[in-house]
Parts: sequence; C-alpha cells; structure tokens
Amino acid sequence: MSEHATQKAKRLSEILDEITTLTAEIEGDEAKNTDANREKITALLTEGETLRKSIEQDKAITGLKSFAKDPANPPKSQPYAVGDGVISQPFSGISSLGDQFIASEQYKAMLGADNAVKKNVRAGFEAKGFMFPSGSKATFDTASGGLDSTVNYLSNPIILVSQQRLTIRDLLSVGQTTMNAVPYLKETSYTGAADTVAEEGEKPEATLLTEDASAPVKKIAVVLKVTDEMFADFPVLRDYIDSRLRFMVLQKEEQQLLSGTGSGSQITGILNSSPQTVSATSPGELDAILEAKTKVARADLGGGYEADGIVINPADWMGLRKLKDAVNGQYYGGGPFYGPYGQGGFIEEPTVWGLRPVVTSAIAAGTALVGAFKLGAMIFQREGVAVEAFNQNEDDVIYNRVTLRVEERLALAVWRPKAFCTVTDISF
Repeated sequence: MSEHATQKAKRLSEILDEITTLTAEIEGDEAKNTDANREKITALLTEGETLRKSIEQDKAITGLKSFAKDPANPPKSQPYAVGDGVISQPFSGISSLGDQFIASEQYKAMLGADNAVKKNVRAGFEAKGFMFPSGSKATFDTASGGLDSTVNYLSNPIILVSQQRLTIRDLLSVGQTTMNAVPYLKETSYTGAADTVAEEGEKPEATLLTEDASAPVKKIAVVLKVTDEMFADFPVLRDYIDSRLRFMVLQKEEQQLLSGTGSGSQITGILNSSPQTVSATSPGELDAILEAKTKVARADLGGGYEADGIVINPADWMGLRKLKDAVNGQYYGGGPFYGPYGQGGFIEEPTVWGLRPVVTSAIAAGTALVGAFKLGAMIFQREGVAVEAFNQNEDDVIYNRVTLRVEERLALAVWRPKAFCTVTDISF
C-alpha cells in the first residue's frame, strides 16, 4: 500500500473513532446532544464516505493495472478489483432488493458486530440489477453474458411464465442517463415521400416536423419505520423491503408513466402527452380497439408505427374476457381452461387484436391505451433503486426505530405522442 493510501486509511480510522466517541457522549449526556455535535457527526460521516469512495477507486485502479499486466492470470491476492471498476466480481445471479440491502457493507456497519443498531448513523446503497422480480433465476454468467455485478442493468429482464403480470415498464424501452433532464426531439408529424426516381430525376423530399422537448428526471420515494429489533432480524427486514417498499415504488411508477401530470414533481405520463383518441360508439365495442391500432399505424395521422400493446383496467379486462357468442355461449377469447373461440387446447393469456395486454388499475375503467410502446416512448433511468436506513430522523432515537427509505429517479421521453391512442367509453 502506498503512503498516500495509508494516510487515507489512517484518517478513515480516526473518523470512525471520533464518531464512536461523539455518539457515546451524546447518548450518555443529554447536555451534549446539541446541534453542533450532531452537525459534527454529519460532517464526519460525509468526510468518511468521501474517503471510502476514494480508497475504493484507488483499489479499482490498482486491480485494473494488475489485470492489464497479465489478463489471463490475475493475482490470487486480488483476482478482481473492488468497487465499480471495469474488472469486477463475477455475476452470480439476481438478488432481491432486500437481499442486497442486508448483504451490503453499509447495513452491516450500521448494525454492528453485536447486532445492536448504532445511533445517529446512516446506511444506504444503490441496488444492482434494477427491479428484477424477486425469485427470478439468473440466465447469464460471465462466460456467456459477461455481466458485471456492480452495474445497473436497465434492459427489461427475460419474462418467465412464473413471474408477475406484465407492467407498463415491460412494454417500454429503457435507457440510462446521467442528466437531470433529458433533451430530445419530439416528432409531431412526418410525410414519407420515398419513391422510385428516373435517371437524373428529381428526388422527392420527405417532411418531418419536430419540436424541442425535455424530459425532467423525477424522484419516486417512500419511507417506512421499523424497530431496532426488526432491523437486526435479517430475514424479516429483507422481506419487509421486498414486499412493502418495493411494491409501493413500482405501483407509483406505473401510475406516473401512464398518467403523471408533469406538474411539480410528477412525470408527464403518456396519457398527458397528447395521444390520438377514439371513442367507442357502444359499450363492449371491440372494433374501437382495432380502430385505435389502425390510427397508430397511419402515418398521415401522425402515427406510422405498429402498435404492440394495450393498457386496460381490470374491470374492463374481465368484461372483455367474458364476452361470448349469443348462439353457443362460447367465450371469444377462450374459457377458463380451453383455447380460443372454436378451438381446443390450453392457452396462455390471449392478445387483443394482436396487442399484448397490460392489466392495471393505473388506468381508469372505461378507458384503454393502445400504442407502439417500444418505439413511441422510452424510460431514462437516472439512478437504480436506492435503499437507505438511518435513525437520526425525528424521534427514532427515543423510540428505538430505524427509518427505511427506498427511492428511484427516472424520466419518460415520449418521442412520438401520436404513436399512442386512447380508447374511451369502452366499458364492457
């Protein structure tokens, strides 16, 4: 270890000692529980976190240099670099949000060797493998996929039959950004003028109308209090994060991607991005969905993309699935056990006019959204799901509680609003 690195490690150790001493003094003497002492602890924590990141970066650089000398035979003492360097530990499968949190060094440091929650400290980490469903299996390894366990992989995971229902996120493309707002060109209309041309003939000119747009990154967050005892109980804490906080963030994300107003801290959802619209002339009219799909495909109406999905309320989906012919009483979309109308055999969830259905309460009953989701819009993830725990909040110290916070930051760019079409008055 270099002299500079030794100095960093020494200073980090001094910071930890100072924090331990100050914390003990505050807990033992109420008179020392002052704003000045709490601010000093916060400053020490900030300095310590900066040093930690610097030390990890130094180790990553050292590991990379060692690897570059002989890539085929990395040193046994440090076969992989530490931290977020290019060389990282092998991908070992997908862990749930709660599993990653209780395995994090920050959680272990906050809990302490004696499983007693330290006071006036804070732990946080950013989840890897963004929002993969709990219990899904690893389908890649370092040999076949070359995945890096320290990177947030933002593409949609492979959908397995055993996983939960499709969501709006599953229909959309997902990218990554480092900006607080994503500038993009919104397509308002285009005319495809390509044609055959004679030798020395004039080439036809296409027209494409665009306007500048920006998708600001917004934050979705939730906090929840747990007791010190629950925080120290690994399985309970893991399952609490997975089953409660993760669901809350996902649920709000779904609502924002669809119908966020764009005002204040909200995302501008697809329904508020000026999509096309179709109104059913009578309840239960399936033709209106086909008309919406056709509008999305028509370039002369500002669409020009092939629709690939439909978002529909559970009540409307139930009514649609229950539709039968009047003569034989057969389900048009297949009964509870058998195939589609007039056929036998088992089937999976049917499509509607070839559109993948996303059944969600995020859209109001009586309205459906048809669209070219993959091409018409894109999610930009600013940060993966971040999980933090701290006990300086409000009266946590008095009541032996820990505040858990889960949050993500993302933006939604709707490249082509006319690639979407709402269907109103569609109640079945």
